[in-house]
Amino acid sequence: MDARTLAEIVPTVGLTNARLMIDGYNWACKVTGANTVNRCAMLLAQVAHESDGLRATEEYASGEDYNGRTDLGNIYPGDGPRFKGRTLIQITGRNNYGYISRWTHGQGMVPTPTYFVDHPERLAYMQYAWVGPAQYWLADHNHGYGSINKAADAGDIYTGTLMVNGGTNGLSDRTWYWNRALAHGRDILPSPVALTEKRHRDMKLLKVSQADAKKKRVRWPGYFKYDGYTLTHIKDANELRALTVLGYKVQTISVWTYRELGGK
Repeated sequence: MDARTLAEIVPTVGLTNARLMIDGYNWACKVTGANTVNRCAMLLAQVAHESDGLRATEEYASGEDYNGRTDLGNIYPGDGPRFKGRTLIQITGRNNYGYISRWTHGQGMVPTPTYFVDHPERLAYMQYAWVGPAQYWLADHNHGYGSINKAADAGDIYTGTLMVNGGTNGLSDRTWYWNRALAHGRDILPSPVALTEKRHRDMKLLKVSQADAKKKRVRWPGYFKYDGYTLTHIKDANELRALTVLGYKVQTISVWTYRELGGK
Protein backbone atom coordinates (compact mmCIF):
# COMPACT_ATOMS: atom_id res chain seq x y z
CA MET A 1 0.00 0.00 0.00
CA ASP A 2 1.13 3.54 -0.54
CA ALA A 3 0.83 6.55 1.76
CA ARG A 4 -1.94 8.23 -0.19
CA THR A 5 -4.19 5.16 0.12
CA LEU A 6 -3.51 4.97 3.86
CA ALA A 7 -4.47 8.63 4.27
CA GLU A 8 -7.70 8.02 2.32
CA ILE A 9 -8.69 5.13 4.57
CA VAL A 10 -7.71 6.92 7.80
CA PRO A 11 -8.16 10.65 7.06
CA THR A 12 -7.00 11.76 10.50
CA VAL A 13 -3.45 10.50 9.93
CA GLY A 14 -2.72 13.09 7.23
CA LEU A 15 -0.52 12.52 4.19
CA THR A 16 2.72 13.68 5.85
CA ASN A 17 2.47 11.19 8.71
CA ALA A 18 1.18 8.50 6.37
CA ARG A 19 4.38 8.84 4.37
CA LEU A 20 6.44 8.48 7.55
CA MET A 21 4.69 5.30 8.69
CA ILE A 22 3.81 3.51 5.42
CA ASP A 23 7.01 1.44 5.34
CA GLY A 24 6.15 0.26 8.85
CA TYR A 25 2.69 -0.81 7.72
CA ASN A 26 4.07 -2.81 4.80
CA TRP A 27 6.62 -4.42 7.11
CA ALA A 28 3.95 -5.26 9.71
CA CYS A 29 1.84 -6.99 7.06
CA LYS A 30 4.84 -9.07 6.07
CA VAL A 31 5.75 -10.27 9.56
CA THR A 32 2.15 -10.93 10.70
CA GLY A 33 1.06 -12.82 7.57
CA ALA A 34 -1.45 -10.10 6.61
CA ASN A 35 -1.21 -11.03 2.95
CA THR A 36 -4.86 -10.86 1.88
CA VAL A 37 -7.29 -7.95 1.56
CA ASN A 38 -9.33 -9.14 4.56
CA ARG A 39 -6.28 -9.53 6.79
CA CYS A 40 -4.91 -6.11 5.89
CA ALA A 41 -8.34 -4.55 6.42
CA MET A 42 -8.57 -6.14 9.87
CA LEU A 43 -5.13 -4.86 10.82
CA LEU A 44 -5.98 -1.35 9.64
CA ALA A 45 -9.42 -1.27 11.28
CA GLN A 46 -8.26 -2.44 14.70
CA VAL A 47 -5.08 -0.35 14.82
CA ALA A 48 -6.78 2.81 13.52
CA HIS A 49 -9.36 2.63 16.31
CA GLU A 50 -6.84 1.75 19.05
CA SER A 51 -4.62 4.71 18.09
CA ASP A 52 -7.18 7.49 17.75
CA GLY A 53 -7.10 7.37 13.97
CA LEU A 54 -3.33 6.62 13.73
CA ARG A 55 -2.60 9.87 15.59
CA ALA A 56 -1.46 8.49 18.95
CA THR A 57 1.95 6.84 18.90
CA GLU A 58 2.33 7.80 22.57
CA GLU A 59 -0.31 7.55 25.26
CA TYR A 60 -1.85 10.84 26.28
CA ALA A 61 -1.37 10.30 30.05
CA SER A 62 1.94 11.16 31.72
CA GLY A 63 2.84 7.58 32.64
CA GLU A 64 3.25 8.47 36.33
CA ASP A 65 0.77 5.71 37.23
CA TYR A 66 3.30 3.13 36.00
CA ASN A 67 5.96 4.17 38.55
CA GLY A 68 6.73 1.25 40.83
CA ARG A 69 5.02 -1.30 38.55
CA THR A 70 7.55 -4.08 39.08
CA ASP A 71 5.37 -6.42 36.99
CA LEU A 72 6.34 -4.21 34.04
CA GLY A 73 9.97 -4.08 35.13
CA ASN A 74 9.69 -0.47 36.32
CA ILE A 75 12.15 -0.74 39.19
CA TYR A 76 13.80 2.69 39.03
CA PRO A 77 12.37 6.13 39.87
CA GLY A 78 10.87 7.73 36.78
CA ASP A 79 10.47 4.47 34.86
CA GLY A 80 6.70 5.07 34.56
CA PRO A 81 6.89 8.18 32.35
CA ARG A 82 10.11 6.95 30.73
CA PHE A 83 8.49 3.72 29.54
CA LYS A 84 4.93 4.92 29.06
CA GLY A 85 2.77 3.40 26.32
CA ARG A 86 4.13 3.98 22.82
CA THR A 87 3.44 2.83 19.23
CA LEU A 88 -0.04 2.47 17.72
CA ILE A 89 -0.88 -0.46 20.02
CA GLN A 90 1.02 0.56 23.09
CA ILE A 91 4.18 -1.05 24.40
CA THR A 92 4.44 -0.22 28.11
CA GLY A 93 7.09 -0.81 30.78
CA ARG A 94 10.84 -1.39 30.96
CA ASN A 95 10.54 -5.16 30.43
CA ASN A 96 8.45 -4.77 27.29
CA TYR A 97 10.75 -2.08 25.93
CA GLY A 98 13.60 -4.54 26.41
CA TYR A 99 11.74 -7.28 24.60
CA ILE A 100 10.76 -5.04 21.70
CA SER A 101 14.36 -3.81 21.45
CA ARG A 102 15.68 -7.35 21.10
CA TRP A 103 12.96 -8.29 18.63
CA THR A 104 13.42 -5.28 16.35
CA HIS A 105 17.21 -5.68 16.54
CA GLY A 106 16.72 -9.24 15.30
CA GLN A 107 14.59 -7.84 12.46
CA GLY A 108 17.43 -5.49 11.50
CA MET A 109 15.39 -2.39 12.34
CA VAL A 110 17.52 -0.93 15.15
CA PRO A 111 21.28 -0.98 15.75
CA THR A 112 21.42 -2.48 19.28
CA PRO A 113 19.39 -5.02 21.33
CA THR A 114 18.75 -2.39 24.03
CA TYR A 115 17.85 0.42 21.64
CA PHE A 116 14.43 1.42 23.04
CA VAL A 117 15.54 0.98 26.65
CA ASP A 118 18.35 3.41 25.93
CA HIS A 119 16.17 5.73 23.81
CA PRO A 120 12.57 5.13 24.95
CA GLU A 121 11.15 8.29 23.34
CA ARG A 122 12.13 6.99 19.90
CA LEU A 123 9.53 4.24 20.12
CA ALA A 124 6.95 6.97 19.46
CA TYR A 125 8.60 7.91 16.14
CA MET A 126 6.42 7.32 13.11
CA GLN A 127 8.78 4.82 11.49
CA TYR A 128 8.35 2.50 14.50
CA ALA A 129 4.61 3.04 14.86
CA TRP A 130 3.66 -0.43 13.58
CA VAL A 131 6.08 -2.34 15.82
CA GLY A 132 3.53 -2.59 18.63
CA PRO A 133 0.67 -3.84 16.42
CA ALA A 134 2.94 -6.42 14.76
CA GLN A 135 4.14 -7.72 18.11
CA TYR A 136 0.56 -7.89 19.41
CA TRP A 137 -0.62 -9.88 16.37
CA LEU A 138 2.25 -12.36 16.76
CA ALA A 139 2.06 -12.69 20.55
CA ASP A 140 -1.45 -14.19 20.27
CA HIS A 141 -2.78 -12.44 23.40
CA ASN A 142 -6.19 -12.06 21.85
CA HIS A 143 -8.16 -12.68 25.04
CA GLY A 144 -8.48 -16.41 24.37
CA TYR A 145 -10.45 -16.01 21.14
CA GLY A 146 -7.79 -17.40 18.77
CA SER A 147 -6.03 -15.97 15.73
CA ILE A 148 -6.92 -12.47 14.51
CA ASN A 149 -6.02 -13.50 10.98
CA LYS A 150 -8.58 -16.31 11.15
CA ALA A 151 -11.28 -13.82 12.12
CA ALA A 152 -10.19 -11.67 9.17
CA ASP A 153 -10.36 -14.66 6.81
CA ALA A 154 -13.95 -15.19 7.94
CA GLY A 155 -14.79 -11.49 7.41
CA ASP A 156 -15.72 -11.31 11.10
CA ILE A 157 -14.97 -7.83 12.43
CA TYR A 158 -17.03 -8.58 15.55
CA THR A 159 -14.81 -11.48 16.66
CA GLY A 160 -11.70 -9.58 15.57
CA THR A 161 -12.74 -6.80 17.94
CA LEU A 162 -13.23 -9.27 20.81
CA MET A 163 -9.68 -10.52 20.18
CA VAL A 164 -8.14 -7.06 20.36
CA ASN A 165 -10.38 -5.36 22.91
CA GLY A 166 -11.73 -8.21 25.01
CA GLY A 167 -15.19 -6.73 24.39
CA THR A 168 -16.92 -4.69 21.73
CA ASN A 169 -15.79 -1.20 22.67
CA GLY A 170 -15.64 0.98 19.55
CA LEU A 171 -17.13 -1.70 17.30
CA SER A 172 -18.93 0.83 15.08
CA ASP A 173 -15.71 2.82 14.60
CA ARG A 174 -13.71 -0.31 13.85
CA THR A 175 -16.38 -1.40 11.37
CA TRP A 176 -16.22 2.00 9.66
CA TYR A 177 -12.46 1.61 9.10
CA TRP A 178 -12.94 -2.03 8.06
CA ASN A 179 -15.40 -1.07 5.34
CA ARG A 180 -13.24 1.81 4.12
CA ALA A 181 -10.22 -0.48 3.86
CA LEU A 182 -12.16 -3.22 2.06
CA ALA A 183 -13.42 -0.65 -0.45
CA HIS A 184 -9.82 -0.11 -1.61
CA GLY A 185 -9.44 -3.79 -2.44
CA ARG A 186 -5.96 -4.95 -3.42
CA ASP A 187 -4.56 -1.42 -3.00
CA ILE A 188 -4.22 -2.13 0.73
CA LEU A 189 -1.98 -5.16 0.22
CA PRO A 190 1.65 -4.66 1.27
CA SER A 191 4.17 -3.55 -1.31
CA PRO A 192 6.29 -6.39 -2.75
CA VAL A 193 8.73 -7.32 -0.02
CA ALA A 194 11.79 -7.54 -2.25
CA LEU A 195 11.19 -4.07 -3.65
CA THR A 196 10.46 -2.57 -0.23
CA GLU A 197 13.61 -4.06 1.29
CA LYS A 198 15.77 -3.06 -1.66
CA ARG A 199 14.51 0.51 -1.58
CA HIS A 200 15.15 0.75 2.15
CA ARG A 201 18.65 -0.68 1.77
CA ASP A 202 19.57 1.54 -1.19
CA MET A 203 17.99 4.77 0.07
CA LYS A 204 20.19 7.85 0.15
CA LEU A 205 19.61 11.17 1.88
CA LEU A 206 20.67 14.00 -0.43
CA LYS A 207 20.89 17.75 -0.55
CA VAL A 208 21.83 20.03 -3.40
CA SER A 209 24.90 22.19 -2.91
CA GLN A 210 23.70 25.69 -2.04
CA ALA A 211 26.79 27.19 -3.65
CA ASP A 212 26.14 25.25 -6.85
CA ALA A 213 22.48 26.27 -6.89
CA LYS A 214 23.46 29.90 -6.46
CA LYS A 215 26.04 29.61 -9.21
CA LYS A 216 23.48 28.11 -11.60
CA ARG A 217 20.96 30.78 -10.53
CA VAL A 218 18.32 28.29 -9.47
CA ARG A 219 16.32 28.17 -6.25
CA TRP A 220 17.95 25.89 -3.67
CA PRO A 221 15.65 22.85 -3.58
CA GLY A 222 16.69 21.54 -0.15
CA TYR A 223 16.77 17.91 1.00
CA PHE A 224 15.68 14.72 -0.78
CA LYS A 225 15.60 10.97 -0.34
CA TYR A 226 16.44 8.73 -3.28
CA ASP A 227 15.74 4.99 -3.25
CA GLY A 228 17.28 4.14 -6.60
CA TYR A 229 13.95 4.70 -8.33
CA THR A 230 12.34 7.91 -7.15
CA LEU A 231 13.63 11.28 -5.92
CA THR A 232 11.31 12.57 -3.19
CA HIS A 233 11.48 16.07 -1.72
CA ILE A 234 11.58 16.08 2.10
CA LYS A 235 9.26 18.91 3.12
CA ASP A 236 8.80 17.93 6.76
CA ALA A 237 11.55 18.69 9.30
CA ASN A 238 10.42 15.75 11.46
CA GLU A 239 10.96 13.32 8.60
CA LEU A 240 14.46 14.69 7.99
CA ARG A 241 15.23 14.38 11.70
CA ALA A 242 13.89 10.81 11.80
CA LEU A 243 16.04 9.76 8.84
CA THR A 244 19.18 11.18 10.42
CA VAL A 245 18.35 9.40 13.70
CA LEU A 246 18.13 6.15 11.71
CA GLY A 247 21.70 6.74 10.58
CA TYR A 248 21.29 8.11 7.07
CA LYS A 249 24.11 10.52 6.25
CA VAL A 250 23.42 13.56 4.09
CA GLN A 251 25.28 13.52 0.77
CA THR A 252 25.72 16.77 -1.12
CA ILE A 253 25.10 16.61 -4.87
CA SER A 254 25.32 19.13 -7.69
CA VAL A 255 22.38 20.71 -9.48
CA TRP A 256 23.38 18.69 -12.53
CA THR A 257 23.16 15.38 -10.60
CA TYR A 258 19.88 16.49 -9.03
CA ARG A 259 18.36 17.02 -12.47
CA GLU A 260 19.79 13.74 -13.75
CA LEU A 261 18.00 11.91 -10.94
CA GLY A 262 14.71 13.51 -11.96
CA GLY A 263 14.70 16.76 -9.99
CA LYS A 264 13.14 19.84 -11.54
